[in-house]
Amino acid sequence: MPLGLLFYRDGRRAAHLAVHHAPYLTQNKTAEFPDKSDLTLECSRRSLCLKLWMTLQMTNETAVYAAHEHLLSLAQYAAASLRDIAGWHVLYAPFSNIVCFRREHAAGADANAVSQAIVECINASREYSIGHTFISDDLYVRLCFMNPRTSYRDIDHLLKAINGMACLAESALVGAESRCSKAS
Repeated sequence: MPLGLLFYRDGRRAAHLAVHHAPYLTQNKTAEFPDKSDLTLECSRRSLCLKLWMTLQMTNETAVYAAHEHLLSLAQYAAASLRDIAGWHVLYAPFSNIVCFRREHAAGADANAVSQAIVECINASREYSIGHTFISDDLYVRLCFMNPRTSYRDIDHLLKAINGMACLAESALVGAESRCSKAS
């Protein structure tokens, strides 16, 4: 298993090597609570191989595989659930632990603004930490399932919160009643 650690005397030169920007990995850096992506195996760019090696030493390949299969099933469940709720567009069928989605037509509101409001409000609740990413000029909400203890009930609760937040955002942005109140 390859593992490389580099030590630098000049911090500026070391920082120059890490100029790549992945905003979906580091969006909570200014918040008063920690960015959970720094604390997970899948999303950290720091010594990933060492973390994987340590995990394999503490468990076994079968347990790691089962955890990843569970995370994939959570992503697939979330995507299917979103497709069943009117007004959501799922970017693709998940083949990993990530689901990207956004409101379709956003009831007259700017869909990017609705996505941004969903991410900001859900993260402000501190119950969940969700992300976003741009595909072309469209802002998608991004769920990345990383905790093998997450249950399908947790997903249902999260999606209910996201759907409710989308309805509030649409209402606030359009200044009128959204389609959600009619569906409830």
